[in-house]
Amino acid sequence: LACGLLLLPERVGLAQRTIGWFERSGAWLSDDGATLASWTIETMRVHPENVYYSRGPQGLFKSEHGAADGTIALQDCQGVRLFGLRPQAGRYEYDLLDRKGALLARSRFGQSRYFPEQVLFSDPDDQPIAVASSPLIVHPPTHGFTTQPHQEEPADWVPRWEVHFYDAGSTNSTLIQAQQRWAVAAAVQEMALGDARARDASLDRRAWFAAACAAAAV
Repeated sequence: LACGLLLLPERVGLAQRTIGWFERSGAWLSDDGATLASWTIETMRVHPENVYYSRGPQGLFKSEHGAADGTIALQDCQGVRLFGLRPQAGRYEYDLLDRKGALLARSRFGQSRYFPEQVLFSDPDDQPIAVASSPLIVHPPTHGFTTQPHQEEPADWVPRWEVHFYDAGSTNSTLIQAQQRWAVAAAVQEMALGDARARDASLDRRAWFAAACAAAAV
């Protein structure tokens, strides 16, 4: 295969790994900390929002920004569109579309009375596909504590998130299949990067690069 095949487990962690002038990178992690895939953004590109995913030296897929309607194209490593993410008005709200534009899932924030910070992905019949939260999905306490401990990230890092997928007992959506889960995880990665861009201008260095080029030309 020209593009690698990524099989994701039921629970996936999203974290940043490095920070630099020209790029940032991170990883999707299993429960035991193994790297499932890596992501990179390049801050001086025409569209620094684009995210490139790989496993080792092999490209997997990418998110392509810049469409007139704001839709984010989820493409394989050769640029073939596989899914689309259409932002909606609310925080963390996306419609996840197939390659022809048909609705596969919606993400909605604050749907749980007990865990209002979670994002729920549901199929068109409103059945749950996955749930995501930052920095971790908090489970009902059984040990006397109200939350699970977590590692604090530096203020200028992309926030850590976690995604948990439901099984066939909850939905018949193909997005719960191991080879399709990446589309939901990519949507959550967009949420994390969106939060980071809102507070850290260094994720977009196009203006700096243009100024440097203009100074060099004088």
